[in-house]
Amino acid sequence: MTEAIVVLHRILLDRPAGLQPLYWRDLAEDNAVIGAIQVTGQGALQVAQGATASFDTYFNGLFEQHWRLYTRTGALTLALHVVGRAVVRVWRRTPDAGQMLVHEQEIDGPTHILLPTDAPHFRQAGLLWFDLTALGGAAVLRSADWSTPNPGQQPAQLGVVICTFNREPELGAVLAAIASDEELGTAVARIIVVNQGRPGLIAQPGIRDAAIRLGPRLRMVEQANLGGAGGFGRGLLEALDDPAVSHVCFLDDDVRVEPESLRRMTAFFTLAQHDVALGGHMLDSMRPTTLYEAGAVVLPNWAPTPLHHGLDLCDPDALDTLLNPGAMHFNGWWMFGFPKRWIERVGMPLPCFIRGDDIEFGMRLHEAGLPTVPLPGVAIWHEPFYLKVGGWQLYYETRNALSCAALHQDFTPNRVAVLLLKRLLIQLLTYRYYSAALIVRGIEDGLRGPAILDQDPRPLHASLAPLRQRYPDAWTRRERVLAAAPVGRSPRAWPGFGIAMACALLVNWYRQTRADAPPRALQVQNLVWFRVMRSDCLAVDTHWDRDLPTFRGDRSSFRHLLIAGLRAIWLLRRATPDLRSAWRAASPRLTAPSFWRAYVQQGPSDA
Repeated sequence: MTEAIVVLHRILLDRPAGLQPLYWRDLAEDNAVIGAIQVTGQGALQVAQGATASFDTYFNGLFEQHWRLYTRTGALTLALHVVGRAVVRVWRRTPDAGQMLVHEQEIDGPTHILLPTDAPHFRQAGLLWFDLTALGGAAVLRSADWSTPNPGQQPAQLGVVICTFNREPELGAVLAAIASDEELGTAVARIIVVNQGRPGLIAQPGIRDAAIRLGPRLRMVEQANLGGAGGFGRGLLEALDDPAVSHVCFLDDDVRVEPESLRRMTAFFTLAQHDVALGGHMLDSMRPTTLYEAGAVVLPNWAPTPLHHGLDLCDPDALDTLLNPGAMHFNGWWMFGFPKRWIERVGMPLPCFIRGDDIEFGMRLHEAGLPTVPLPGVAIWHEPFYLKVGGWQLYYETRNALSCAALHQDFTPNRVAVLLLKRLLIQLLTYRYYSAALIVRGIEDGLRGPAILDQDPRPLHASLAPLRQRYPDAWTRRERVLAAAPVGRSPRAWPGFGIAMACALLVNWYRQTRADAPPRALQVQNLVWFRVMRSDCLAVDTHWDRDLPTFRGDRSSFRHLLIAGLRAIWLLRRATPDLRSAWRAASPRLTAPSFWRAYVQQGPSDA
């Protein structure tokens, strides 16, 4: 009887040339040799005589410590199918012991290499990879994978939940990527798409073709737009009712997914020693070999701080920083998997429309002792957040930060007042009045406590539109020649910051509005309150916008929003103890599946 195995990682070979450093590297010392290693028409990797292909890379290296810590991974087997003579060398690198050769063997044909069966202490586990050197002519690597015996575990059944809103081409690309990988047929039991935008999604050409290939594994659900939280929540309810699903993976509709990531996630859940969540890394779609975020922690000032931000994944040395699984509060829902039975223990996410649902849910898991593991090689590409500066989302970020802090963080009156005042002044003193208005509105609605989530979110979302009309966007064409804005120096000590703040407030309160003042050019990194108070109008080069967003000082707007903001913050400071109690009392009801079923089917509950 053949022993059951679990394939942990398939070695990926036929990926686009621009992404090659994430999958394999040419170790040839003679850089004049061009094309010594190349992908063939059959998706294999051809290595010229004397050349060496290394898989010490982000997607093809096996981050062994993560598997040893959280799963029942036993003896490891490296299976290779090579045509032609070659030498394979297996390496392990750890932070403590450095790099060591684990195995070396000459091969020609299908080969299975069983690594020493003594499982290392997790500190002895690190990054495993192999190099392949061709001998006596070209060698072709047709396939390779890492596997381990299955200790009798039931295979996990992954249900992928995608929430979408009027992004038919992007969604079609995601579904096509999943459908293109035949091995995902056994790894992904269900794909649940919750459409909150234009009806008739299945009729779109790219989506229709993928739907035919996915067959009954794909389920389309139509509902009104209840935001990202409402879409993922509805998909989660569908997964709870689906006996074919044991684990859920939230996946954004506008990502570029590495399909192997979903198969690795299923293998990880299959072998898990205890229930864990798995956080998929977010790679920067603008700089596709750069890691944007690998989970995040929430600082005492309520600010989410990404882990491993800006890491260059082309550099093998940079991979060492990922060897030890880091502690995190949450992982974004661009790719986030967890056992669906957790819902019985911790409840559903909060129905907060958008922004902050992933943070609150992650912190709730963290407090319950349910860890989220950031597994390198499980990742998607996503539009980076530096392309999404400003916008109406700031209202939800402010309002939802209050609910998350009331439930999980230091929510004392003075702390609440100081943090919100800082956020408000940062916008006001840089002339971003629309953003300031959204913060004020978020605070005012935050005063309503959990009752804000009992109402239909659609009219509330529509009510934000007048703020945009009152504080409209302004732009300056990039081709216009502009004088540079004078940039003030940073204060050197805390007293200096206090004096600079007082000056900035007085200048903005008393300075006459100059509607005819020409815009002055400013780099986005200098859009800081103590650097811009000498300018009346700023055209900010974000480096990503086609034209320059332009912000003009306006005394009337500054005074109105400052007074409104101070009033809202004062009222919130007084209400803080009651709000904390109200949120903690209401959380079990708002996160109950029964509440959610009424929320998505008939609108929010009146209970």
